[in-house]
Amino acid sequence: MVYYPRLADIRAAFQHIIGKAAVVYSVFQSDNDNALRMAGLKPGDNILELGCGSGSLIAAAKRAVGHGVCVAVDGVPGLLDVDLSVTLRQHNLTKDASGPSNQRISAICANITDGALRQTIANCVGDSVRFDVIFALHVFNTIPPNARRAALQMWKRLLAPEGRIVLSMSGRYGDAAGQVVQFSNGQLTESPGCVIVLCNNAADPILTANGSQVARRTVRAAVKCSPNYLWTLARYQAIAAASEVNLRVTDVQNIGDGLGFQLPQTLSSPPSSAVISSPASSIDQWLNSHRDIVGYQCRARILEANCQKSTPGWTTMSAIAREIKLVLSLQEEAAEIERQVNGLAQGSIVLTTEHQQVGVLVVLQV
Repeated sequence: MVYYPRLADIRAAFQHIIGKAAVVYSVFQSDNDNALRMAGLKPGDNILELGCGSGSLIAAAKRAVGHGVCVAVDGVPGLLDVDLSVTLRQHNLTKDASGPSNQRISAICANITDGALRQTIANCVGDSVRFDVIFALHVFNTIPPNARRAALQMWKRLLAPEGRIVLSMSGRYGDAAGQVVQFSNGQLTESPGCVIVLCNNAADPILTANGSQVARRTVRAAVKCSPNYLWTLARYQAIAAASEVNLRVTDVQNIGDGLGFQLPQTLSSPPSSAVISSPASSIDQWLNSHRDIVGYQCRARILEANCQKSTPGWTTMSAIAREIKLVLSLQEEAAEIERQVNGLAQGSIVLTTEHQQVGVLVVLQV
């Protein structure tokens, strides 16, 4: 995973999506929907979004809370100036400080881990404002692990009494040497929850926030790669991280499993009993005969079995060693799917892939 410790790193990494954020982040729409549902927004709630990107989440939240104070923070000026501005206009909302309170969203350009963030927000909306809900989706995993504890502690200080943080966390796997996994700088890695296959149709372009046209993207397939227990571990990691900063997890939802696209299921791994009794050659044959990727495909069980049966000395390996070996093999499988699919053309449609990590969406409260 690539981390962005400095504001300059954030801007360099995300500069290329300015004007196209709504298109790029469309694959995370179901996470936004779940976050809004889990937040339990009420009219008058004050809302803060950290890493607002296109602004689609904060815009939806504003419609729910009405006159409540809403603040959108991002470290990339162009995302605020272009993408957020267009999204707000589309929803009859504004960044204008003189706009009506039920339409106004304050925009702040800042690093969400900056120790001065609290004062920066106070300078914008007043020192007395505390937030009933703080959204931080798909940003925590970009923060260096040794900076995450301080970030959570700072965000907690921005909460109103009984306020909550709605946060996504990617699972991290490997040896954390007894440390809290989410805060450890150890040799840890993420696991691909699913590989998404996208159809990019140049014959049916859409207009982006910066006025350019890009191919319309639709999801053709989602291939679940990781077994369920890796999500269970991610849940425990979130609970441990929250406890370290005196927060508790009050709700949790798996993300990165591909189910949010609601595609028809076209393939499932064989039953556990059949997989366990199958030789490695039969598993290889099964994988090679199911390379057509369309719809929702669950390959997790067969991929886990393939790793176990093809790894010499698996039964004598430690639990941590097995975990690392499995995740690395799943990363290889995800890369293989990407190699097979990326760039394939069907008329005006070009196939591309993205992958989403095993993770959880959690609600944290004091």
